[in-house]
Amino acid sequence: RDAGDDSAVQSGWTDIDGEIRPMGAHADIGADESDGTDWPTGPLTVVRVSLEGNDANDGSSWSSAKRTVPAAVEAAALTGGDVWVKAGSYGASIVMKPFVHVYGGFAGVESMREQRDWHANPSILDGSFSGPVVSFNKGGYRVNTLDGMVVRNGQASLGGGILCDSSSPTIENNTVTANSASWWGGGIYSSSSSPSICGNTITGNSAKNGGGIYCDEGTIAGNTISRNHAASSDGLGGGICCGDALILSNAIAGNTAASGGGI
Repeated sequence: RDAGDDSAVQSGWTDIDGEIRPMGAHADIGADESDGTDWPTGPLTVVRVSLEGNDANDGSSWSSAKRTVPAAVEAAALTGGDVWVKAGSYGASIVMKPFVHVYGGFAGVESMREQRDWHANPSILDGSFSGPVVSFNKGGYRVNTLDGMVVRNGQASLGGGILCDSSSPTIENNTVTANSASWWGGGIYSSSSSPSICGNTITGNSAKNGGGIYCDEGTIAGNTISRNHAASSDGLGGGICCGDALILSNAIAGNTAASGGGI
């Protein structure tokens, strides 16, 4: 902090978060100009969520679980940590916070994350067609996670299911389905980001371009990407529309578009 070379900073330059630099006595070294925030260092918290819970609870056990995922995300963000979501359908959309990792697939008795089964215990985030279901905004590189959730019924101009804006989260083991975007990325939209999109089922989503996924860069590996649609007459990429992404070992089938049905 304050240890950079001020002469290297041109007028109007911003850092990776879009904040003016230099900030403080001198420019900071690196991509991020410190704004004085003290980031959490632990101990890491586990906040549990159940349809039988109450947001007045602290989420420290299944018997004292919170009721909504957004309330649990806010609680976990205070120190950083996990949000464990019991099976059920949860109506609220989520704005993710740095150092918060959301995991679904719990029966509500587990004491370790490894005991969950997201196939047998679907934890559903239902966007009710009112914007992106999950949003990652300026969250940094691999500092938050969405894993083992069902993301459905999102509707937005960009990223009906999952929106990544200047964030590079881990998105794994989810089912992203029945989401739509009027422009880009029906299932997942990623811009100025490099997410890890691995092991997901991305199916039945639609957008003008990138029915399943739109991303400018990142890793797309080990997913099943099917029955997604780029809906306009000149739509690009029914399954995937991307720039400089690594696309590896996916099953891509049954997607449609005017150009590039699969990719």
